[in-house]
Amino acid sequence: DVSDLLFAAEKYEMPGVTAYMRTVIVGPRFLADPLRVYALSCRYGWLSEAKLSSRLTLSLDLTQQKYRPTLDSLQGTHLMALLSLRHQRKTQLRAALDRFPASRTPYKCQRCYSVVDVHPWREFKWLILDEMDRQPSGETIKTQAFADTPTARLVFAVTCNGDSCHRACFDKDSRLDNISKAIDSLPSSI
Repeated sequence: DVSDLLFAAEKYEMPGVTAYMRTVIVGPRFLADPLRVYALSCRYGWLSEAKLSSRLTLSLDLTQQKYRPTLDSLQGTHLMALLSLRHQRKTQLRAALDRFPASRTPYKCQRCYSVVDVHPWREFKWLILDEMDRQPSGETIKTQAFADTPTARLVFAVTCNGDSCHRACFDKDSRLDNISKAIDSLPSSI
């Protein structure tokens, strides 16, 4: 209905209606469907509204069929901006995770400097990146449920096999906090 109303306002040169709809479209009722708000904002060149709604689309799995009509309605440049945002977030998170000490080969215990097998970390890292494909907001990665997955539990169970060390290699709270901080530092809008 909003799209039809904006089309009529444009056709019959009613800028007051267009200005009113521009302010209303960023309300909670409309932002419940952020992809459609993004499409309308792009169509009318409303950059601030497009940025806001693009951030909210990060919680959507755009591979679902129900989003196809709205995605099809976007111009190529606007669709690419949205997809680039999602790709950029995943790429930058991968780079941040690669800077974690556990990503270095070989990983050495911080106390006795024995080499530790940290393959569970690599599997957890790929699990995080797969989740970013599904939900680029990263909010699901920050949940306790994600931290309690079998893969995550294996990471936090890694201990040093040194002669007298046997120390846990990864502190769960600090590791999850660092992952959350990395997610929070990612670009959040087009």
